[in-house]
Order: sequence, then structure tokens, then C-alpha cells
Amino acid sequence: MYHSLHAGRGIAAAGVVLFHLGGICWGRQYFGTDWTLAATAPGAAGVEFFFVLSGFVIATAHAKDLAAAGGTGRASFRDRLSKTWLFARRRVVRVHVPYVALFAAFAIPALIFATLRPGSMPEQTAPTDPLKLVAAATLLPLDHDWVGGSVGRAAPVLGVAWTLQYEVLFYAAFALVLLDRRLMWPLIAGMLGLWAAERSGVALDYPLDFCATPYPPLFAAGAGVAWVRRKITDRTGVKWAVGLLTLGTIGLVMVSVESILAGGLKRGGPFGYWEVWIRGVAFSVLALGLVLCEDRGWKIGRSRVTRWFGDVSYAWYLVHQALFSIIFKVGAALGLMAYGLTSMLPLAAFALAVSLAAAALFHHYYEKPAVAWCRKRFLPPRSKPVTAEGLRVHGLESSVRPQGVSSEPSGPQAIDSKPIADQATSRVDTDPSDARAAA
Repeated sequence: MYHSLHAGRGIAAAGVVLFHLGGICWGRQYFGTDWTLAATAPGAAGVEFFFVLSGFVIATAHAKDLAAAGGTGRASFRDRLSKTWLFARRRVVRVHVPYVALFAAFAIPALIFATLRPGSMPEQTAPTDPLKLVAAATLLPLDHDWVGGSVGRAAPVLGVAWTLQYEVLFYAAFALVLLDRRLMWPLIAGMLGLWAAERSGVALDYPLDFCATPYPPLFAAGAGVAWVRRKITDRTGVKWAVGLLTLGTIGLVMVSVESILAGGLKRGGPFGYWEVWIRGVAFSVLALGLVLCEDRGWKIGRSRVTRWFGDVSYAWYLVHQALFSIIFKVGAALGLMAYGLTSMLPLAAFALAVSLAAAALFHHYYEKPAVAWCRKRFLPPRSKPVTAEGLRVHGLESSVRPQGVSSEPSGPQAIDSKPIADQATSRVDTDPSDARAAA
């Protein structure tokens, strides 16, 4: 896997968690502190990072399948259908198995105890209609008028799951491209066309209004990063890779400052609606710079702490907002809101610690074993990636290693002895946590 991107998952999840924590403190039924929402507003950018990351990881992991879906080496329809079906099963196992468990864990108590329902956010209210509950558990994009909620955010029980609905939409589009790569450009054109129509004032109904947002193009941007990375064959220089990192960081800093000055959700700054697009472009440039630096031997994000946060990021994303709601409702019932900042900071710290601890327990005692069991039970075994050691064993190393390059990289300009195609297999997590933190 790319350690820098995996670490980015944890950082992005932490940012979104803090944004939601600042938002709940901002709530008038709690502390009503405007400054907490503005101060944590940059954390909302984690949404765009997750979408770009998902596009990159999926496109990189399935590069060979994409190649077989078009061009002169096009596979038979039966083979392409088999690959698409396998892709869909893998995504269900990785995304739905953890989600459905937590969905049920929060939906059942919310149905029993109405006070647990965060009435100020209708998209998170647990509906009593069984059909709505089943629909929400599938993560299919839902009609906000039917479920209750704002446009594009109709996600009962676990309100943050609206981003997973966009994830499922991307999976569906990617599955079509795996069947026939010629569908890629019509899908991208249609996606941008819907967005342009919405911006022009055209009234769109479900499901078109769900697609007419800046979020679907971010997945395509991530896939574009994967394509650019595969086209780069010069792996000896780092100057322009560092330049990409610098440009991406500058863009993120600009948008972060703007979101703070605009007061978080108010979006009254100079970027306004274009903030999502700017974040997406900045994260795309940043992701390309990170993977190019890692391809050149840079060791980024390899500490145990960053790896651990990346591992638990999906669970943390799923569990944190519902726990925040419960903890703050209990705090309000105890009268803690009357003490203002004196009680807000300890309560916020307690909620943050509880959410992280719950995520860690869920990840280690359910998510990992449950996903591993489902993979073993319902998916074929994965083939092992090609490694430099394997090439040496079979006497093939000299035929693929770049001339004059050591097999032991060290320093900023060191090069991995594996060819680029093998790096794509061994460095990228083909079943990413895909921690979709939502604002």
C-alpha cells in the first residue's frame, strides 16, 4: 500500500470528527458556540480527500481489469462480467459488512428510545418504516423527499453514510466501465452535464439531483491521478514531485483559511460553491505528489501511530457522530450546558475519547475478523503480488530492474527495484478502508 495515503485516511477522519464535534458544540440546543464550528471547519475537507482517494485506489487496483475492458486486448464478455461480479462482491464485503452491523446497533435503540433521535438533523432520524430502514442499510442513494433530509444527504440512522451512498454510485459506474471501457467518457460527460444543469438553475428530481453535485467528479479525479501515475516512467527525480506536494498544500491552506473566515457552514467566503472543487483539485495534486515521492523511495507515514489511525479510520467515521449525539444529549439532561466553556471542553474531550475507543474496539473485534471471514467464505483467494525476492528466485530480476538501480532503496531519490506495474499491485491496498467521513 501507499503508506502516505493510508496515513492520510486517519488524518482526514480525525479532521472530519473534529468538524462534527465543533458542529455539535455549535448547536443552539447545546452550547451555541459559533467559534467551534469555524475553528474546525477545515476538517470537512476530509470528505473530498476520501472521494479522491477512493477513485485512485480502485482505478489502480483494477488497472489490468480496465485494460481488459477495451482496446485491442479486450477480454471476452464472460470474463469481463466475471471480473465485474467479483469487484461488486469485494466492495460489499469491505463496505457493507462493517456498516450494516453499526447501522443495526444504532437503529434498534433509536427505534426503542425516541430521545436518542437527533431531531435537529432529520436525515439521521431512525424511521419506523421498515422499507426505509432496509433501503438505508443497502447504501443505495435515497430520495431526500421520501426519507427526510437535505438534498444529497438522505441517510437515516447514521447520517454520515451519505458519503457511502456516493461511494456506491461510483462503484456502480466503475462496474459499467469494467464491462465496457467505452462507457467511461459518456458517464463522465453525463455527470458533468448534470452538474452544469443544476448550476444553471434547471430543476432536477431524484435521482438526478443526487448526481448533480461536485462529489462524483472527485472519484474521476482520483482515477485520473492513477492514470497519470502509470504514465510516468521517469522515476529518478523528485523536484517536480515535491512541487506537486507544495502546490497541493498551498491550495488546501487557502481553502482552509477561507472556510474559517466564512464561519464553517455559512460559506460566505470568496470561494463559496467552488470550495469543493478547489479541495478536490488540491487533494488530487497532493495525492499524485505523495505517490510519486513514495515511488522514489521516500518513507512517508510509516509510523505505527499513523498506520493505526488509518486502520481504524472507517470504523471511527461510522461510529463517531451517533456517539456524539448520545453523549451530548446525556450532557444536556444533566444540565451541563449551563456551565458554558467550563463543561464544554471536558465533555467534548470525553466524547472524542469515547468515539475513538469505540472505533478501535469495533475495528479489532468485529470489522477485521468479520471482513476476513467473509473474504474467506465468499471470495476467491487473492494471488500474491510479485516481489523483488520472487523475481530473484525465478531468475527474472535482471530483466525488469532499471539499470544501475540498487534493490535496497535509501534516501529521497532511491528507486524501488520493482517495476512500476508491480509497485501498483504491492503498494496499493486493493481493499481500502475507504473511510468516508462526511460533513
